[in-house]
Amino acid sequence: MRCFSSFVGIMRYEFRMQIRRIAVWIVPVLLIAFQFGLNRMWLPNSMGSFLYKSSFDERVAFDSALLHISALLASNANLFLPLGVGILMADRLLRDRNAMMEELVQALSVPVGVRILGKYLGNLGATLLPVLLCYGIGVAYLCWLVRDILAVFYGVLCFAVIMLPGMLFVSAFSLAGPAFFGTNLYRFLFICYWFWGNLLRPGYGVPTISRTILTPVGMVIANGFFGVTIIADSGLMVVSPFEGLESLLALVGTALVVLGILWGYVSWQQRRC
Repeated sequence: MRCFSSFVGIMRYEFRMQIRRIAVWIVPVLLIAFQFGLNRMWLPNSMGSFLYKSSFDERVAFDSALLHISALLASNANLFLPLGVGILMADRLLRDRNAMMEELVQALSVPVGVRILGKYLGNLGATLLPVLLCYGIGVAYLCWLVRDILAVFYGVLCFAVIMLPGMLFVSAFSLAGPAFFGTNLYRFLFICYWFWGNLLRPGYGVPTISRTILTPVGMVIANGFFGVTIIADSGLMVVSPFEGLESLLALVGTALVVLGILWGYVSWQQRRC
């Protein structure tokens, strides 16, 4: 019970500290503005004919098209928003050291695992709140177009299935990575990784993990579950729902493994001191 109280307290504290940062609110807006100005991928004009019930003779056809569009919205939102989440999470673990509070924190009778998990979930929740608000504007716009509250349900479903696994994956690495590389170097490497490992199409002579189950941008999940291709002519093969599930589990499982490695590393550091 004491550990649970400590966990809740740490999570609430980290949430309050992160949510007060101006950058947490500005970065998602800038990324969305950049993407929308780039090619307006949030709601392509080609999907406009699918946004009205009158286009369908049966309700089933409308629901299927609405789910497809909701998945397309979540997939396109996931192209750059996790990049901002990763950048904003990168300095959270080292903040105590930079503020010369690390020794005080270590002196508290709080297990390392509880502290890391509370820090991770608290900062992630605060960082995702502006992301959810921005994404919610897109969902609300879609709901207004179709005049159907089902768009909200599909929006939440697509966020949980397409966007959240990648966010968990990215935030875990961004919490742990600076402990090994430092904040500035990690951010540089992370930005390079995002374009190399997510948006670079295979076949250009540069090896890449893009279009694999470990792609946090969610291409495999979106294609496997909803038949959505995020980038036109991306070269992504049609994958099965099972492969989409593999990608979802791989991303979440890798995030847990990374947090476990971080727990072991921080514990080793404390024992050495």
